Amino acid sequence: MTQHERRFGKVISQTIHFLGESPQLLTATLPHELSHVLLPHLFGAQARIPLWLDEGIATNEEPVFKQHFYARTAREALADETLFPLAALCDMTSYPVEDRTGTFYAQCNSLVSYIYQKLGRPRAFELFRAMTLASMDVAL
Repeated sequence: MTQHERRFGKVISQTIHFLGESPQLLTATLPHELSHVLLPHLFGAQARIPLWLDEGIATNEEPVFKQHFYARTAREALADETLFPLAALCDMTSYPVEDRTGTFYAQCNSLVSYIYQKLGRPRAFELFRAMTLASMDVAL
């Protein structure tokens, strides 16, 4: 988990909490959490990063085996008809209940992956930065 402390619209401290004995610490946990640390600096002090975007970018920084896991989880949720509606996903400001977090992370990952594929990372980040400063409708 990464926590940001803000004052007057600026990030003044960031803390990453993790279990040191985690088997995926170096391969998945740190890349994911470092993404959370860097995004406020990449998007600017006034940026408000939507939860789906923050987790979607962070999960996309994880290794290939995790990408396969997220894709499988999303396919299973699609088959089970348990996906979050896109509007609901994009409006979320807090994490879903524990038994829905896997689907949440998988959908965030899938959405950001799709945008990366369609726009490429540089143009995707231009879109993401615009979305953090205005509404998604304005950014699009």
